[in-house]
Amino acid sequence: MNRRLNSALDFIVKNDDEQSMSYAGGKGRLWQDIVSLMPPHEVYIETHLGGGSIMRNKRESALSIGIDIDHRVISKACGWNIKNLELYNIDAFEFLSKYNFTGKELVYSDPPYLASTKKNRKYYRFEYSDEDHQRLLSLLLKLKCRVMISGYSSPLYERALDGWDVKELVNVTHGGLRRENIWANFPFSADLHDYTSIGGSFRERERIRRKTARWVNKLAQLPAVERRAVLAALIQSSDIEPDFANRLVRGRSLGALA
Repeated sequence: MNRRLNSALDFIVKNDDEQSMSYAGGKGRLWQDIVSLMPPHEVYIETHLGGGSIMRNKRESALSIGIDIDHRVISKACGWNIKNLELYNIDAFEFLSKYNFTGKELVYSDPPYLASTKKNRKYYRFEYSDEDHQRLLSLLLKLKCRVMISGYSSPLYERALDGWDVKELVNVTHGGLRRENIWANFPFSADLHDYTSIGGSFRERERIRRKTARWVNKLAQLPAVERRAVLAALIQSSDIEPDFANRLVRGRSLGALA
């Protein structure tokens, strides 16, 4: 694991509990919904790592990059069992502005909530001003790769991200239910990086998991020739895109569906 611990002087990252890694605005209850929206990618970049509920639970990528200005976050993340993980103790804007994008990346940005959406309460060790949000959004709009952004709806974000695809998710917070948006500069679709978390509820995810397990078990019990005949028919079906089938094969090296 390549870890680069650089000094940083600016803003970014959510307040944490030294023992539990519990963060204001953390995605502990939403990570499955968010992962289920992520498109295929080779490089995953998370700009405000915090407790890392997305990074730690999503299917690994060929390269994963975690960014946080808080050195304590990076220190804890060094213990995560994630292959090909690079960690940067640096300001997100500085990292993104210097990174050489190839188009194979997915950037997920979950900055501190806008002050007006949290009634101007201070939740974070490194708060964002409205100008900080605008500065980050302006940069994210220019990136030549796929980008996803989390946050509460606000005039600032709605104006900046006009034309982006958006999904509304319901999060359980200390203050009750809050509706949070996920914006993307691409159309959300069934073409995903990770299918293990699909389903809108625990019950639905369990139903899909059991169905998948039954079908895999039935396939495994077939004679080898019949099993390959079924797989060949599925792959050659007009409903299966060649790129999707190729990603499934390549993704076996990462231990899950691509």
